[in-house]
Amino acid sequence: MEYEPVELKFSSQFIVGQSILLCPQCSFEYLHVTKVAIHRGSDKTTIVKDKITIEDNVNTSRGVTIAIEYLGECGHRGEIVFQFYKGNVEVFHRYLPIVEHGDIEDIFRD
Repeated sequence: MEYEPVELKFSSQFIVGQSILLCPQCSFEYLHVTKVAIHRGSDKTTIVKDKITIEDNVNTSRGVTIAIEYLGECGHRGEIVFQFYKGNVEVFHRYLPIVEHGDIEDIFRD
């Protein structure tokens, strides 16, 4: 799976002064963060619900890379990545397999 540049979309129509991240794939407004991974030096910290893991990882990029995995109630899944490169923070997106409707209900049941 390849990463590709993405322009994040936001909506502020719901609450004045707040922005809501929209699905990068279809602009649907109901997204859930399901996993966060932070790559730093020689380690990778991953947070999924109540579980935090730290593991050895070779980070070939400079600085810190943050990957946020999401699942939309639209069924789309993906990963938004923030990565430092030459004084800028680049934003990338990677598509993940779409979740079937029954699986979505199971995930959001918690």
